[in-house]
Amino acid sequence: EDIVRRELKVSKLIRALQTMVHVSDRELDAVVKREYTRFSASFISVPLGFAGPDSKFPVKADEIQKYYDSHKELLKQPASRKADYVFFPLVPSAKDSSVVRAELEALRTEFSTTKNDSDYVKVQSDRPSGVDVQYSRADFSPAAGAVVFNSANAKPGSIIGPVADNGYYRLLKVSKVVTGEPVARASHILLQFNPASREDVAKVRERMVEIYGKLQSGESFEALAKKYSQDSGSAVKGGDIGWFGRKSVVPEFAEAVFSSRPGALTRPVQTKFGLHIIKVTGFDQNNLVCSEVVRMIRPSTETVESARRLATAFQMQAKDQGFEKSAASEKLPVAKTGEFGKHTPIAVIGFNDKINAFAFKAAEGDLSDVIETEKGFYVMRLTGKNDTGYRLLDDDLKKRITAELVREKKEVALEKQLASLSAKPGATLEIIAAGNKAFSIVKADDIRWTDGYIPGYGIDRPLVEAISGMKSGILSRPVKTTGGYALVRLDKRVLAAGVDLKEAKTGILPNLLRAKQEQFFAEYFASVRKSAAIEDLRP
Repeated sequence: EDIVRRELKVSKLIRALQTMVHVSDRELDAVVKREYTRFSASFISVPLGFAGPDSKFPVKADEIQKYYDSHKELLKQPASRKADYVFFPLVPSAKDSSVVRAELEALRTEFSTTKNDSDYVKVQSDRPSGVDVQYSRADFSPAAGAVVFNSANAKPGSIIGPVADNGYYRLLKVSKVVTGEPVARASHILLQFNPASREDVAKVRERMVEIYGKLQSGESFEALAKKYSQDSGSAVKGGDIGWFGRKSVVPEFAEAVFSSRPGALTRPVQTKFGLHIIKVTGFDQNNLVCSEVVRMIRPSTETVESARRLATAFQMQAKDQGFEKSAASEKLPVAKTGEFGKHTPIAVIGFNDKINAFAFKAAEGDLSDVIETEKGFYVMRLTGKNDTGYRLLDDDLKKRITAELVREKKEVALEKQLASLSAKPGATLEIIAAGNKAFSIVKADDIRWTDGYIPGYGIDRPLVEAISGMKSGILSRPVKTTGGYALVRLDKRVLAAGVDLKEAKTGILPNLLRAKQEQFFAEYFASVRKSAAIEDLRP
């Protein structure tokens, strides 16, 4: 009854708030015209780097403190803790692996003769759904796939395995060999960039061209991938990402790979992850329809107890001799949690109630008991407590604030430089571009306010927003863009052909009203939360 009463009160409040939000005819008319107008514009886009190197814009300690104080409300956070820890992972031993392999070896004959694969797999496998499943090489690690799809094995009636595959042993019973969708194997070198920064994109493209040149001159792809690739998972394997289907990678990557031939080296390909150079190493369309018995390679009781003894011995030594000294003497790596809250995941570790319980009860400098988890054992030392309700001004935050202040100073300097150019008598884009070799004029038609897209240039919402509010034929003052500033001239604006404005208004009005209501609700409840005394009663 109390729950229903509260829900009715909330519903009544929301209905009352809804009546306070309206869309005026002027608002609706402006939105409709912007949405269906297409703009043509010319502009010179100038990145922040044009203002000069970062060293030209020094940041003082008092500026960092002032920025921190003035933005403190944006840095609110729950109470947090930091800790150093030594981790003793539960890794199955070679003996544990051999035991699981032997278990599956003992099932080969029985599995080959059973008439009811479904019942057999349900009883014997860690994956009871593995009956009459169609597999390609992409469903296995490269090493396991090489064994499974070996021509001698890949035939109806074969029993393949046990095959080690990513922490499991798999025993497969082949019923059919069929042709499926093609899969590919490839390696790549990935360089990441900030898509909002044209300057960053240009730098990364330049670096990628250098790497491509090294490959063309005969340098090892594997060596260059290990040295340069920012995909840490594949870089250690020389860039190898194994086998994959067309739909399991982003479209641009798939198009580059599946339109190539084995042994081909693609030119740099841009995706949402960055720029890739791809080496295509193979294609395959063979599929096997199989039932399989799968067993996870788990650490045995003996392995678990061995790890527990190591963790306990270290904990006792750390209690007597100190955490850092003990870790150094035992050559054990010390990791850091970073800041974490009572109800937030810990970097690398994830959610863990036992670690949270220690961290939020201990004093700074305290050493934990041995903490047991599914992954292994942790011994931790609490290194920091923050109960202020705000993020502390630590070294990492200082670096971020410094970068933001440098960016702000560059913006001021660049805006001033461009303003002086546009303010000169008779100034035009053409005259300004002719006076500086670093400037070039971008001309674009069919610019859309709806998505911020500029054909031939990319997405830049601040720039398009500014263009949509300009008068035709007039050189603008500096306009802020995603990556710097621009000088702009709106050449023309036209209403998209065939648009019925009355019908468009009818379609847009409900969405616009809903958006205004949601914004109003968000602001209202944010204001209520700010003035309310809220107590966290979670355990």
